[in-house]
Amino acid sequence: FSSCLLSKNEKKDLFLKCLKEHFSSDEIDHRYHYLVDQMDPGSIFRPYALVDVIDSNQPEVFEKSGLKPFLNQNYRWLYFLHDHLPFSTDWIEGGHHRIKFFHSENLDKTVFAQILKLFMMGQKIIFDKSHLSEELQKRLEIFFLENNLKPQTVNFLSLVTFCELGEGKLILIETGSIEKSRDREIFWEHLFKFLKLNHPEVQADSDLFSLWRIRATSPHELNYMDIRRVNFYNPTSYKKTIHIHTKKKFAFMKVIDPDLAQARTNTDGVEVELLPNGKLALDFGHYQDLI
Repeated sequence: FSSCLLSKNEKKDLFLKCLKEHFSSDEIDHRYHYLVDQMDPGSIFRPYALVDVIDSNQPEVFEKSGLKPFLNQNYRWLYFLHDHLPFSTDWIEGGHHRIKFFHSENLDKTVFAQILKLFMMGQKIIFDKSHLSEELQKRLEIFFLENNLKPQTVNFLSLVTFCELGEGKLILIETGSIEKSRDREIFWEHLFKFLKLNHPEVQADSDLFSLWRIRATSPHELNYMDIRRVNFYNPTSYKKTIHIHTKKKFAFMKVIDPDLAQARTNTDGVEVELLPNGKLALDFGHYQDLI
């Protein structure tokens, strides 16, 4: 809008009113509600991820443990970072499928209790207890006794403790005892293989952009549980090739809006070629959830 014909007082009042009506937090939430986590993906594509990383204002802890480098290498654009635990109903229900990573560095009692509650609610939790305080360690042991849990422990580069409660899974790790960076890579690789994340696997150069989104099925797509779309963009001055391995329970559906790009199917999935500034999107149907 133009305010050049308004007086100084009118301009001041009008400007504040317009800011409130169009840019307040409530208005933004209303207009961009599709960005909010929801259990039902709805008919509109929403951002999709497989992992939540809660670093509790300690972003360096997951850098040192090797988790973030591993995610950037293998699950880029498929994880969300949180500087605190957004312990709300919408976030809990909307992200029920995501595996949640926590670290014991500077962990307080409230967040620790919320982590255990998420586990009891059927969530999948990976908890790095490398610097867990003695007090919280005792509370963890009492929690196991009170709920009659029988953790199983294995030693693979680090002590790994696994226990289940209904659909909930709690895996305790201690990456602080892993000194070599190569050993940390091997550790995360084997842990994620154990987690069996059911999602198409993308092999692409790190300088390419990609984004995964998800939506509910339409009436003519009832054979699928949901539809997942990945967008690719090549900002470089070189031709790039991307390999998407569809794995089990996924079917390639179609190519959307290719521009300086082409895709072709093969026995393993889809191969994409992107020229400089090329872009396209691919839809995959998910017809059974194994997570």
